[in-house]
Amino acid sequence: MSWIYPRRVPGSVAAKAAALGLLATSVAWTGALRAEVCAVDPVPAATLLLPYFEVDLDAVDGLTTLFSVGNAAPEPTLAKVTLWTDLALPTISFDLYLTGFDVETLNLRDVFAYGRVPGNPPVPSGPLSLTNTDFDGCSFEGPIDLVGSVLHELQDAHAGRSSLFFGNQCGATPYVDGHARGFVTVDVVERCEPLLPSQDGYFGAEGIVGYDNVLWGDFFYVDPSENYAQGDALVRLEASQERFGPGAKTFYGFLLGDSGLDYREPLPPWWSTRYLVGGSFTGGTDLVVWRAPGGPMSSFDCGGTFGFPLPLPPTSELWAFDEEENVELLYPIPGIIDPPPPPIETEAFPFAAGRRSVDGLLFSPSYNFGWLAIDMRSRFDYSEPDPRSQAWIGSTFSASGRYSVGIGGTALGPSCEPEDGCALGHPQPVGKLCLRGSASGLPPGSESLTVGGFAWVDVFPAGCFSSSCTQVYSAGCHLSDRQTSTWQANASFCLAEDREPGVACTADCSGGGWATCSATNLEAGTYTVVAGELSVTFTVPSTIPAGGLCDEL
Repeated sequence: MSWIYPRRVPGSVAAKAAALGLLATSVAWTGALRAEVCAVDPVPAATLLLPYFEVDLDAVDGLTTLFSVGNAAPEPTLAKVTLWTDLALPTISFDLYLTGFDVETLNLRDVFAYGRVPGNPPVPSGPLSLTNTDFDGCSFEGPIDLVGSVLHELQDAHAGRSSLFFGNQCGATPYVDGHARGFVTVDVVERCEPLLPSQDGYFGAEGIVGYDNVLWGDFFYVDPSENYAQGDALVRLEASQERFGPGAKTFYGFLLGDSGLDYREPLPPWWSTRYLVGGSFTGGTDLVVWRAPGGPMSSFDCGGTFGFPLPLPPTSELWAFDEEENVELLYPIPGIIDPPPPPIETEAFPFAAGRRSVDGLLFSPSYNFGWLAIDMRSRFDYSEPDPRSQAWIGSTFSASGRYSVGIGGTALGPSCEPEDGCALGHPQPVGKLCLRGSASGLPPGSESLTVGGFAWVDVFPAGCFSSSCTQVYSAGCHLSDRQTSTWQANASFCLAEDREPGVACTADCSGGGWATCSATNLEAGTYTVVAGELSVTFTVPSTIPAGGLCDEL
């Protein structure tokens, strides 16, 4: 897909063309910007992401977040803005009407402090804009004032307090500063309906969501009291009904069970970014982080010991490099450890959207200047990383009262999985599924399933693969749906024949490899693990046969 932009047109020429009614067809166009689906690139998109916002609810000169939404097309566009808490629970949404080549700027202080929600009426089209369009269900009559009680509940919802938005439960991190936090999504839509992305009717064949890649925008953190401002471009997520579909990894996949109904490109899980925590940068470096949950989030009881609800599992690894290529592992574990360590009590990024200081919060590099490499793939129960993980990372640097800057990070890997699931080799289905137990947490020796213990799931590829002629490029497994009695063992194998000329392959079938995923802290009950056409049912507590319970094609 390509995008074209207008060349500068002298005012007299534009006026004459408009008067003749020929502007839409007579303006000269030049240049083309190639957009690449499955890449983090600065092109118009169908969805925009403001990865994190923060608003001081008490100080009028305190921290606030501004963002703008622009329309890159000459035709009017309808955009749906949704506010989410920092734990990925949506609260309110509203519509923006954008004329051709329009841009609208919003200050989130207006929403959270004063209850002013944009409700912009269509305005006269500019000289390069096509005629205004009436979108179904829309009635724009200017800004909307939230009534006092609704505004109060919205503030509580985003400040980690009990809110009627969540049935008098909590849905955000309970910081003690009273700031409103969260993230924002902006989607192209085709009509006005009071829906959130988490509700039926938003996506799908009859849904309101659109697929035109026409939106762009930027955001700023502004704190007059500290005399700094930082900004960056909004994250752009293109839609492609040709590239994505059922089962594909997509941006809204955590809401849609990987149905692909949003058709939005996902974000990658591997990122790098600079950090500066010395010298003139007295304010140090903060990481601005967005990460996708493993599924729809739910509210939780307020108070007591705060625990982040599943499915928001711990992330993988964080490495720090100095400017002479020295490196250290900061957090938390270097891959899979056998036997696995006790579950960690803290998490570097225990939110869907937030900020973390590089110096002194959970991790602190030994070097003042360098860069970070961050693997944001989620891990459930120390199993293989979840391949559907997504993230965005940027940095803000400041010397309070003097200067500040914000930059987006650099993706270190692809956004999408290969269309057949294999970057190298060829995909193979699961041919055998086994469940094994271990009371001690060590790899299975005693085949028992105990309350509070471990269960190990082994998956093997279908077919016979010679150990001397098979190259295993990847073998992975992770468990999902752990909150139900039926668990999904999501497995993938990428294999290829690697035969040396003139050398016969051995006749064994042990060369296909296998993958293992695990579940910890088992609760009493009966469960079924499913992998493709295979399934194994087991009970906790119980004793199972030596070698485990298996099913194979």
